[in-house]
Amino acid sequence: MVYLYQVMANNLNVYNTIMNLGKKYISKKISKEIQMNIKNSDDLLNSFIEIIKEESTKKNIKIKNFGTFYNKKTAKRVGRNPKTMNSYIIRPFTKLQLLVSKKVREILN
Repeated sequence: MVYLYQVMANNLNVYNTIMNLGKKYISKKISKEIQMNIKNSDDLLNSFIEIIKEESTKKNIKIKNFGTFYNKKTAKRVGRNPKTMNSYIIRPFTKLQLLVSKKVREILN
């Protein structure tokens, strides 16, 4: 997994740039790097994401040399529509976060 991330980082020159990677783009890169057809690489990526979503509701998920996925609860807060200036309360919710490992951080920096 770290190797795949290294290859993607090296090929894309993501150093010192901000980049949003979509699932379609990542799927194409996986298919190109490991010579798999795009449909199978898309299925692989979707399966990986589904496993992380399902298992993260029960516990933290640690992937060695990649990072730890964990759930973070947000606090209730006040939101405001900038157009109408109406205030409303945003309910607390749980979001999935990734704490990147030191090896991945070193690769990217």
